[in-house]
Order: sequence, then C-alpha cells, then structure tokens
Amino acid sequence: QLLQETRQVFQASVAAETESSVRKRKKLLILAIDIHEFPSFVEHELYAWHAPALVAQRFRHGPRYFFSDVGTMPESPESLVDFMKGLLNRSPRQMSERPQLEDSNKFWQKLVNVGLEERLRQNGATILYVYKSPDSISNDEEVIDFEDEMEALDAMSEWLNKSCNRPPIMAALDVRKNEVPLSLYAAASIGGLNAPSLYFIESDVGKTPAGIRWAGE
Repeated sequence: QLLQETRQVFQASVAAETESSVRKRKKLLILAIDIHEFPSFVEHELYAWHAPALVAQRFRHGPRYFFSDVGTMPESPESLVDFMKGLLNRSPRQMSERPQLEDSNKFWQKLVNVGLEERLRQNGATILYVYKSPDSISNDEEVIDFEDEMEALDAMSEWLNKSCNRPPIMAALDVRKNEVPLSLYAAASIGGLNAPSLYFIESDVGKTPAGIRWAGE
C-alpha cells in the first residue's frame, strides 16, 4: 500500500514540475523482491543482506541508494518521494561483500566496503593487506598463489601479535569483491591494479582534510 501510494505521489509531483518544461516526464518503476527466493541477486547485485531494505536506482545498473542502512522504512509516501528526489545528495552503496563477524582464531580482521572508512578511523593506525581473490577464470597457479598469500598473512599477523607489546591492528580487503573508497584510492592508489599490496594507514580523525584524499598517511 505504501509503495502504491508513493507511486501516485511521485508521479503527481513530477508531472507538476515538468508541466511547463520540455523535459521528458520521469517514470517510477517499483519492484518487490523476496530475499529468500532470490538471495544471490539481492546480495551480489543490490549489496543488501537483510530485509526489509528499500533500494533506489536512478537508472538500470546505476548506483544503489539505500533509504536506511538499518532496515528503517519510510513513514509516509511523502518521505519516500523526498528520498527519491534527493538521491544525488546521498552517497550510494558501493560494491561490497556481506559484513562478517570477526574470526576469533585469526589475528587479522576481514574488512568490506560497507563501513570501511569508519573501521579505519576506530584505531590510530591499521596495517591493511589488499588482495584479489580468485574468480571463475583464475587458473590453478593463481589459486595456489592466493592460498600461499593468505597463509603468509596468517603467519605475519600471528608473529606480530606474539612479538609486539602493543600489536598493530591487522586487516585485509578483497578488492575483487569490494569497491575501494575514492578517498583511499586518491591517497595511496589502493585498488585492483596494485594488489596484492600492504599499506600502513593512519586514522584521519583530527587531521587536516586534503580534499577528497584520506588525510591519514
């Protein structure tokens, strides 16, 4: 009922705005997807992992804008229309894996795109290992190299944890499955072309902003 009322309010609002202009009238397509019936599509195409979730796209295959990151739904058709008309003022959700619980048996944390910058700000500095996991066209040698790299990461993080009085925070990011925020790419060229690589990233909290670049060294 809410979505149907929203369609009516949205179309009426757009019609009023375009009545005296030559712009093509916009249309609103509303789809309802059962996360239990299409879990792979919801997770890998919409980057959503919980229901309910309200996701908007300005065009097919365009950026995904979430009404809320915690499953909150609009209270009225008008609030949903305001959300739809203000998409360009919001930050879209980038490609991301599902956030995971920390593995207590590992001495490093697996990070994903969602909440990445916030996690890097929680500590004074983080040693971030950036890698690309194998995909469907990876050959056997690439798979073996990847397994060796992850074993080396386990060994290094365990050694640091046992050798340092204050072990550094170790983390890893799979750039094949997670978009790198522009702030980190601009500051250190973190991305798939440079993977695998190891970075020392300081928190940017309290530091002078450097444009879009991450302020931590």
